[in-house]
Amino acid sequence: MKLIKATLADFDTVKNIVHTTIKAIYPHYYPIGVVEFFLNHHSDDSIRKGLETETVLLLDVEGIIVGTG
Repeated sequence: MKLIKATLADFDTVKNIVHTTIKAIYPHYYPIGVVEFFLNHHSDDSIRKGLETETVLLLDVEGIIVGTG
């Protein structure tokens, strides 16, 4: 298991993890309006900006990316 710094090349992976998590987990705890807010908050532009200006990490387990943060 290792942490690696995500780059713009990892955009699709980061978006997939974030959006899949929000859609699968958040509806169990939040009203649909809140779920939609978080999906919009993590828009393509927002994710790209984060990858360009912040430290976004990927969790790699035996070559498979299993999480981001």
